[in-house]
Formats: sequence, structure tokens, C-alpha cells
Amino acid sequence: MRSAHAEGKGEVKVTVLYGTPKSPEDFEKYYLGKHMPLVDKVTGIKRAELAKCISPPGSPPPPFYRVTELWFDSPEAMQKVMATPETRLPKESVAVATSLFVNAALVVAD
Repeated sequence: MRSAHAEGKGEVKVTVLYGTPKSPEDFEKYYLGKHMPLVDKVTGIKRAELAKCISPPGSPPPPFYRVTELWFDSPEAMQKVMATPETRLPKESVAVATSLFVNAALVVAD
């Protein structure tokens, strides 16, 4: 598998890894009902991919509960978007989600 960068597209993605919440139901309600609508309003995100992590039957739980990937045209485009006032509310929303429900880690990859 080749990365977008290796293909010469110059794309970059921000990955947010959410740990297992104490209450998955409450987390999902917040994440899908409040947080992602804020992200959807941010101009300049090329695409967003959302995933819930699962384990095969009989395996231990996965290290992360949910993964969110936000794609941008380039590192410069990502920096420009992340510096806009539009991203203030989604960033604050991640802080709320992590304080109420779950730990999160942020990864930037090209």
C-alpha cells in the first residue's frame, strides 16, 4: 500500500484516535450529533472518513474505539484550514469529548 504522498498527490491527513469511552452510547450521541456537524461546516477539508474499530470474535478489544481521518490537499492547505476561526469550535468540541468521554490522540501524516 502506498501513501497519498508516495503517489505524488501531496495530500495530508489528520487522524484522531479515540480511546474506548466509558459510555459508548453517550460518546456516539455527542460525536455524531454535536462534534461532526461542526467539522462538516469547516471549509477546506477535502474529505472526512469515520470508522469504529472492532476486534474479531474472541480477540481482545482494539486499542482505539473510533478513528477520524480528515484529508487536505497539502500540508500548507491543512495549516491554513487549521488556523481559521471555523476550526475553533471543532477543536473545542474535541476537548469536551476527551474531558467527558474518552482519551484522544492526534496524528498528522503525509
